Amino acid sequence: LVEGTKYTVFDVSALLRSYGWQVPAYTMPDNATDVAVLRVVVREGFSANLARAMRDDLIEVLAKLDKVGIGGFSDEVHFAH
Repeated sequence: LVEGTKYTVFDVSALLRSYGWQVPAYTMPDNATDVAVLRVVVREGFSANLARAMRDDLIEVLAKLDKVGIGGFSDEVHFAH
């Protein structure tokens, strides 16, 4: 996310979940815990129509978060192997 954004990847993940998408957010291991990422796994059969739907939902989620701008939609989850 762009520096200065009022929300986190955890907020994006939580709101995408409300649209039916499972896009987990994680912080990196101990030596890079200040870095958080979203992970999208695309499986065989993921059609262009689904990709467009996901893009549209992501745009809507980001617009909602930009409007609200307060964060706190989801708790952080640290990734562990």
